[in-house]
Amino acid sequence: MIPFINELKSEALKDRHWKDMVKILDLTMTWNNMADLTLRDIWDQVDNFKKNENVLRDIMINAQGEKALEEFLKQISEQWKVYQLELIDYQKKWKVIKSWDDLFTKSKENLSNILSMKLSPYFK
Repeated sequence: MIPFINELKSEALKDRHWKDMVKILDLTMTWNNMADLTLRDIWDQVDNFKKNENVLRDIMINAQGEKALEEFLKQISEQWKVYQLELIDYQKKWKVIKSWDDLFTKSKENLSNILSMKLSPYFK
């Protein structure tokens, strides 16, 4: 039970995951505010946790999978924030993009990765 309790402190668990767990454990009347949840509250429900451990683990696994997808999207976003187009003068009037190949390659790669994310069981 202790390793399971340690997993409850995961940053991957969002409010929606906690709400799902509270609903499964039928604790809606007991825990109104998750911020007030204490270790004592969990120990008081230890039998309930054990009985529903597999379902709760599934919620935690989903939360971790969703977190991984969020982190991946964050990485893509950060890459594009720092990406700078290389511009060159054209006929001394306009600026045009140089290295279209690099831009298209990067775009294709990111789009391909995002599309493959949609196949993930954690994509919602």
